[in-house]
Amino acid sequence: AHLTGYTRNHFTQDNEAYSVFGQVNWNLAPRWTFQLGGRYGQESRQADFSKIASNNGDAAPTNLMNLAAPGATSGGLDDDSTDYAATLSYQLTDTSIIYANYGRGTKAGAFNNTTLTLAPLPAPFMVPAEDATTYEVGIKGRFLGGRAYAALSLYHVEVANFQDSYYSAPARGFLIRSVDITAEGAELEGWIRPTSWLNIYGNIASNPTASIDSLDERMMRAPELTYSLGFRTHFNLGQDFLVSSDLNLAHSDSYLHQPPSAGGNNESGEFDLVNLRLAVRYA
Repeated sequence: AHLTGYTRNHFTQDNEAYSVFGQVNWNLAPRWTFQLGGRYGQESRQADFSKIASNNGDAAPTNLMNLAAPGATSGGLDDDSTDYAATLSYQLTDTSIIYANYGRGTKAGAFNNTTLTLAPLPAPFMVPAEDATTYEVGIKGRFLGGRAYAALSLYHVEVANFQDSYYSAPARGFLIRSVDITAEGAELEGWIRPTSWLNIYGNIASNPTASIDSLDERMMRAPELTYSLGFRTHFNLGQDFLVSSDLNLAHSDSYLHQPPSAGGNNESGEFDLVNLRLAVRYA
């Protein structure tokens, strides 16, 4: 058996979209605020796909390219969406609040524009719109006379028809699969300025349950734990020079960058990254 010839995909897409949106703030009582936002959108997409398969004149039964199937298709997507978000907050102090948020967001449908060598058309060609529902509670504010900031949040996210893009080696391109996912976790970030020339900052995010509902599979590109710690400095050397530095230490747990079914090496291992930047400016 041998492989002589080529396949070529041709994809075009026209897109038209518009939206209207607004937001209102309502001071319910001293220190209590209710914020409501909404957005209506309409998006239309029309796409055409065609695949050419050529054996370069080699019609021998042993030429596997003769099994490649050409094809053509077209399709349209019309997505109407109504998104909204509501936040109730309470001002603990002049510089800190606690809040609870509920929201819904959408992402318009899409198209797969590549296909397997032996398949005539992408499967599926059209990918449905994505709908996300989020719940979040948190606290944030400035402290120590404005020299420090901290924010802590807990969240739960449900996404229907999540557009999960991954590289397919057999298709030699990226494909989109539509799956339902659930994720929940916590995030903490902050900074402190102990002196006029030093700023210490960092964040940590825990995402233990990001999974695909219908599969025993974790979401791609969703490590369970990430964190970073940084130190930013600046010094004036006389009246003409400013010296600054930024040292950042970052960590990420391992995560999938392809579905397990894709085969091969589909996991990025745990890693630590150190980044140091120095700058001298002459004024």
